[in-house]
Formats: sequence, structure tokens, C-alpha cells
Amino acid sequence: MPAGIPQDQFQVNDDGYVVWVGAGNSYTDGIAKTLWGTRSIITDARGLTYEWGVPIKFDNGTTDYHFNKIGSIVPDFNLSFNTSFRWKNLSVYGLLDAQIGGDVYNMTNQWGLREWKLKDADQAGKPEGLKKPTLYYSRLYDTRSANSHFVEDATYLKIREVSLRYAFNQRALRPIFGSVLNRLTLGVIGRNLFTFTDYSAYDPEVGIAGGQGGSSALSRFDSYGYPNFRIVSGVVELEF
Repeated sequence: MPAGIPQDQFQVNDDGYVVWVGAGNSYTDGIAKTLWGTRSIITDARGLTYEWGVPIKFDNGTTDYHFNKIGSIVPDFNLSFNTSFRWKNLSVYGLLDAQIGGDVYNMTNQWGLREWKLKDADQAGKPEGLKKPTLYYSRLYDTRSANSHFVEDATYLKIREVSLRYAFNQRALRPIFGSVLNRLTLGVIGRNLFTFTDYSAYDPEVGIAGGQGGSSALSRFDSYGYPNFRIVSGVVELEF
């Protein structure tokens, strides 16, 4: 905190952000004391006043605001595991795929705050002291400027593929097809069946390479992209 700024007038709110609350107040007093929308009378070194309860932007101490690192797309590691099982004429195959670590920028959620359509802006069911006005979420939206609020962990575990096949040999087929068919295999294959992740949007694997106007070193953006489709298909193999 810059010299001359009373540190006891700032608190960390329930979202983990430093906010100005004023002398003798708590960040939960916004509605009870009608404090939302008020401004501080103190001024920092940049000549800025503080809005009550609103997250304060990080200042890196320079005039360059375009190169604050807010995340990394590089995962700690990736792994896959596959296995096959066969019993008589039945065969089963499964593939698991996982990423541990790495970040993705959730621009889909950021756009959702533009008109306060994101579920985070819904204050129903919140305790009175934790409810926030649209002003709060408009500041987080920040005219679509890249900020750390929308950087999320991209860790996931996917059931990438499961297949089930059953083969009928010539003996089983002879009453129906005679000696025309040697083998008939029927099966079903499912791909991208389930994704286990804490990522708040559809799919942490979705992303667009390239930064947002050079405003951030993070280069993986989820911007209303389609998630990987869940596909279930049938298989018919004929051997003559």
C-alpha cells in the first residue's frame, strides 16, 4: 500500500480481492450501511480515488500495464491410459486422457458479465452481507480487458473412448446366411463421453491460440467455442 494511505481501510473480500471499505467498516456492510456506490476521499499516488467494495487493480509499479503475467497454458504434465479386454467373442477397449495443470482464459464467462447474464451475478440465496450490485461485476468485466478473474485451472480427466464389440463366427451365422459370411462383428463406440474438471465453462480443452490484442501473455482463450462433441457410433463389420 502506498505511503500515506490508511491500510486499515482496506480488506480482502470473499472473492479474495483487496477492496476499500473505509474507516470502521467491513466488506459485508455494503447494503446495511448503504455504502455501495460511494467513493473514498483519500487519493493514491496516481491521483485515483477508490470505489467502495470494488476490487482494486494490480499496479506493477510501472507505466507498462500490458505484461503482467496472469497465467500459463503449459500443463505440469499430460497422461493417457488405455486398456483392452477380450473374453471369447466379446472385446472391450477404453481410453482415459488427462491434463494436470495449465490455465485457460474463460472469455465466455467474461462476456457473460457484460449484461450480467452470468450465474455469478445472480445474488439470490446469498447472505445480505455478501450480495453485490451490478457495479461490482461490471468492474470485473472491465470492458473485456484481460484480467486474472477469468483465468482458470485447465486440469481435466476425460473418458476419451470406450468401445464394445461382439463377433459372431461362421457357425453362429450359418442358419441365417449359410456359408456367405465368415464373421459378423457388431459394436458401439463412444468418444468424449465424460469430462471431470473444476473448470466452470463447457470444456477446458477448448481454446484459441493467440493473445487478446497483445494485452496478455496468456494465449489460450475459451471464447464461445464449441466443446468436443460426445459421439456415439455403431459398427458393423462383415467378413466374407
